[in-house]
Amino acid sequence: MKRILRSPAEWLTAIGTVVTLIAALTFLWPISGWREALRIVGLAVFFSGVVIAIREIREVQADLRTEVGAWRSSMQRVVGDLGQSLDLVRDVIRSSAHAPHIVAGRQALRKLAFEVVHDRARGLKNLAESGTQLNIEEHHFINSFLRNLADSLDKGSVWCGVTLLTEGWLEHASEPGYTDFVRLMQRRSKDGELLTLRVYCYSEPSELEQLADHLRDESKSGIVVKTLDLRVAHFNPEDLTVVWPSLNREQLETVRKAEEPAGWLLERGYRPLCSLQFATSAGRLLKSLHINGAEADITILRRQLFERAWRAASVWRE
Repeated sequence: MKRILRSPAEWLTAIGTVVTLIAALTFLWPISGWREALRIVGLAVFFSGVVIAIREIREVQADLRTEVGAWRSSMQRVVGDLGQSLDLVRDVIRSSAHAPHIVAGRQALRKLAFEVVHDRARGLKNLAESGTQLNIEEHHFINSFLRNLADSLDKGSVWCGVTLLTEGWLEHASEPGYTDFVRLMQRRSKDGELLTLRVYCYSEPSELEQLADHLRDESKSGIVVKTLDLRVAHFNPEDLTVVWPSLNREQLETVRKAEEPAGWLLERGYRPLCSLQFATSAGRLLKSLHINGAEADITILRRQLFERAWRAASVWRE
């Protein structure tokens, strides 16, 4: 049976009330002295319960004030952190920096902040309120950045890349976002908007056979494709990209045919706009992307690594 009286205050006020009521029943107490004494005891017990109840209420109020204060402080920290984050995102999005890798990152951040996060929050709210199903699709920030970078480059820009063939490449199991990036690169190269020089590194001849269709598409789109057999390379290339500023049509044709494209550009005063280095997880998915600006020492190193791989590679032919 569920307990009705829970605290000492409730018991005391109940007992005091009962005793006082009994004292009021004068026909049960012909001796007025006993009746008065019983009434006084009943009232004393009742008010004792009231006093204890007031003390318990004050203790509960103190605990509530402590909890509310802690909650308020926590919310103030959350709101403060969120405000700082939003201010930072706003500053980045409003930035006037025009370097292509900054523009690409800004566009990817805008999509993440105002589309992806908003959709996730709305989905979670609907799930909590109505129990509707929540579908979450993976957002590949790196692929979004790469596509934005390829799309934001000025006409005539030069893209120099070294690609290490992984299981994801060989099994055509790359993420959809990366496939969109590859197709955009092919389209812009075919339209003459970009000059793309790419070295594909392999360990077994069978790997090139598995990738033949892709290499054919790359070549037909105007991308200059070379392959490098790692068994005879005597060095370990990195999966990297070096992006150069735009050139006129005559210069682009010269770079396309140059034995040392980066060297030719450097001799004429051109410097890379940025450089990228890729790392994969389990040989399939992009795990991380390291981005560096024009003046970084690592960009100089990556330019040298590309040049070394380009010299050692052979032009791909079917």
